[in-house]
Amino acid sequence: MRRTISVSLLVILALAGCGGGSSFSSAKQAATAVGCDGVEESEVFGSDDAVRCDLGGDSVRIAHFDSGSEMDSYRQIADAAEDSGLTEGEILYGENIAIECNESCDDVREAIDVE
Repeated sequence: MRRTISVSLLVILALAGCGGGSSFSSAKQAATAVGCDGVEESEVFGSDDAVRCDLGGDSVRIAHFDSGSEMDSYRQIADAAEDSGLTEGEILYGENIAIECNESCDDVREAIDVE
C-alpha cells in the first residue's frame, strides 16, 4: 500500500509540473530566445509587457503575463476571435507568454517549447 501511494504521489507531482511550455521573465527575453530581429515595445490587452518583432520575414507579437488569470482572460478573448475568423495567422502559448504570428509560427516552434 505504501509503495502505491508513493508512486501515485510521484505521478501527481510530475503532472503538476507540466506547464504550457517555455516560461520567460519578459516578452523581450522570449523574443531573444525565438531569434527575433527589430524588437520594439508593443501593447497587448492584459499583458505586463509586449514586443513586436520580425522572424523569418513574419511579423510576430509576443506578450508576457505575470498573472495566470490575466493570461487566461487574454486566451479566452483570443480564442473567441480566432474561432470567429476575426484574426489571421496563429497564436501559440508558453507557460506565461502568448505569441501571435501573422503567418506560420513554425520558426517559433523550432526555437522554444510552445503549444
